[in-house]
Amino acid sequence: MSEKPSSSLSGLISIKGSAAAATPAKPEPVKIEPAPLLKPMPEKSQPKGGQSYWKAMTVKLNRDQYVDLKIHGVKLNKSSQDCISEAIDMWLAAQSAD
Repeated sequence: MSEKPSSSLSGLISIKGSAAAATPAKPEPVKIEPAPLLKPMPEKSQPKGGQSYWKAMTVKLNRDQYVDLKIHGVKLNKSSQDCISEAIDMWLAAQSAD
């Protein structure tokens, strides 16, 4: 007569009353370093002319104006904000001269 093959679970079976509860391994404590201190933000720079007041404004441009503004801004190494602000200053100076 052939013998039964041994069970693969034979190591997991214990005699009644002799089983012990499995105890999980305690994890090692994780060292937490304090967060680095942040440097204070520098104060915002004052606008030209010593003004301390800014007002946001939306300007709607057609496509040709927008493209020309961007091209000239790149050529002059100026932002669109600087170009528009300079144009407004020149226009206001011309209006006050009249």
